[in-house]
Formats: sequence, structure tokens, C-alpha cells
Amino acid sequence: GVGTKIDPSLHWLWDALGPLPPAADPLPDASFEYKLEAEVLGEQPRQTSIDFCVRDPAVLLCVEAKWTEAGMGACGCGKAAAAIGDCADKVRKRPAYWRTAKNIFALPDRRDGNTCQLSFTYQAVRNVAASLALAKPDQDAVFGLIYDAENPYFAGCGNWPGWPAALHATLDAADAPVRFTSVSWQQLLPSLPLDSTAAAWASEKHGLRQARA
Repeated sequence: GVGTKIDPSLHWLWDALGPLPPAADPLPDASFEYKLEAEVLGEQPRQTSIDFCVRDPAVLLCVEAKWTEAGMGACGCGKAAAAIGDCADKVRKRPAYWRTAKNIFALPDRRDGNTCQLSFTYQAVRNVAASLALAKPDQDAVFGLIYDAENPYFAGCGNWPGWPAALHATLDAADAPVRFTSVSWQQLLPSLPLDSTAAAWASEKHGLRQARA
């Protein structure tokens, strides 16, 4: 928020998440907690909310910001229901989710009695679906992730490569209709324009320190 106020050109974000297609507008439209209309993804009663949505004539960027979370969000059906594919009716009636899961994430179709593959990847699929739905024909759809490099759900642990690596492996195909990009808060902070108050808050509260004055 502070970075966007100080430098609304968002050049720092483009640099951190790059390479991205160049912005066409010197001041892209940026919104925090951008809530989709119900008809965009067929969502009722709750609609997807994008942490940071940037709309430029050339690029549609949906950014998900994470810190201490245990990975990307799973669906709310519950582990027991997900284990047998007993998905809630409201989730079954969201074709954009299932189309994205199959066509972009190469997940198998949901079958009664089988584990629902959408459960584990729910938030990632939803954000990619939102990026694709919001992007106009002349815009590049981009899904961005900002995460804590010390959080093992994102940095990796044991055989788990971490969410950024897993998503890059899935979404980096040359013909993918959406581009995925990621950066840690630790990598972002040196280029993030902050005033002294915000820099002190990031350092004292979260242990994040800028590498430059």
C-alpha cells in the first residue's frame, strides 16, 4: 500500500515480478481486495477477492500475498469430503473452476468416490481462473505470488519444492494462456519504495529490512 502510494507507476512491482510485458499506461489502475462480481466466475454466495489487482491496457495482474499461511488455501468442503469427491453443490456449479483445473492445471475430472484434485489447489486454480476471466482479449493475464522465503510451505521442505516452484512447473508452458510469476517479500523489499515509518514497521514487526537506504 505504501509503495503504491509513493510510486503509483508500479515500476518496482514490474521489476520484481519480471519479466512481464511492458505496461502501456504510466499509471496502471491498482486495487486492493478487488472483489469479483458474482457472474465473473459463477460464484454465489461468496466471490473471489484478489489481494492486489492491477489493470493496465496491456496487462491484467492478479497478485496473491502470503506471509505465515500454511500454503495456498484449500476448498471449504473439508478433508473428509474431498477424500471421496463429495464436493459442495455451489462448488460443482462453478464451471470456470473445473475448466481451469483441467485445461490449465491438467487435473483429472472429479469423480464420485475419488479424491477431489481441486481441493489442494483450490486457491491457485481460483486465482488463475480469475486472471483469465478478467483479462480482455488484448491484455496478458498474469497471476503473481508474493510470499515469505522462510515459510516452508512456499520455500520448500524435504521433498516438497514449495508453492512457487510447483506453480512454475505447472504454469510455465510456452502456450499457457496465463503467465505465473513470484517473488518473496525478502526479494521485493530492496526495490519497494517505503517511507521511514513503513520501513521501520516492516523491520520491527516482521524482521524485513531493506538492503538500501
